[in-house]
Amino acid sequence: MKPILTPTLLAAIRKQPNLPRNTWYFITATTLSALNRPDELPEVFKNAILEGSDTTENGDPNRDHQLHISRRLTEALLKASAVGGMPKSINALMSLKSATPEDLRDEAGQGTSIRHKDIYDSAPTQVLERGQAFFEAIYGKISRRVMGQLDRSGAPDLGLLARLAYGYVLSNTDVLTQAETSFVLIASLIPQDAMCNADAKL
Repeated sequence: MKPILTPTLLAAIRKQPNLPRNTWYFITATTLSALNRPDELPEVFKNAILEGSDTTENGDPNRDHQLHISRRLTEALLKASAVGGMPKSINALMSLKSATPEDLRDEAGQGTSIRHKDIYDSAPTQVLERGQAFFEAIYGKISRRVMGQLDRSGAPDLGLLARLAYGYVLSNTDVLTQAETSFVLIASLIPQDAMCNADAKL
């Protein structure tokens, strides 16, 4: 399959003046995931690591900075699953893992899940209220109407699914801010030509 991400395109994305600093790589990764092109994620990871390669006194790459990039990419791909689908996110995350050195990975069982406290240490109502607040921030004054449409969609659990996704997945800001999460949602929806007909205030 012919690569989408040419060196010229990658350079143009990195130099976009309207993108907030340090967002190009997870926005690009999210878009590639939505296009079902996980094979291109190692190149995004490599360029993000090289571009932001702070060094230690010894001239070695700064591991903390690299770990920060790795976690932001992972979080973006995980959050993209809410609108792009789990299979695409799984493929993207597995591809990213194959390109990520072991010392820059957060493996299961090491207590590294940022959602551990949401599941085990927080009241579900607290997490769901945080999700509702984020949903309202995304949809603004039409948020009640949009949630009402989900609740009356003919599938009674669609509204529940949205509440769980916004509460437990999308509203967590330990790695990506609310604004950065909005970029992830947009970057995942646009290549699918799936912007919500509810005129989302993204």
